[in-house]
Amino acid sequence: NFGSGVGVLANSRLEVRNQGFSRFTAKVGVDDSARDAAHPVRFAVYGDGRLLASETARRGEAAKPIDVDVRGVAIVELVALAPNAPGEMLPISWGDAALRR
Repeated sequence: NFGSGVGVLANSRLEVRNQGFSRFTAKVGVDDSARDAAHPVRFAVYGDGRLLASETARRGEAAKPIDVDVRGVAIVELVALAPNAPGEMLPISWGDAALRR
């Protein structure tokens, strides 16, 4: 459980505008309510189109930390992909997601 965060489905993309923040942090994982434990979800953070970090997780695994430098980045993209699980409902979490000074 997280105090805050963003919950969406896999195969999604969120765009966050960065105005002067230096770091993006989150704990990423597949929600325990997901029906599919076999297919991994790849979490990727892009800054202005450039890959900054990635992690892979499956249901049942502990959340994995992401901590990236976003200084000078205007657009931070949060992407969660599960290409081998078409049509599967895979709820995922960007737990405690934050832009930090």
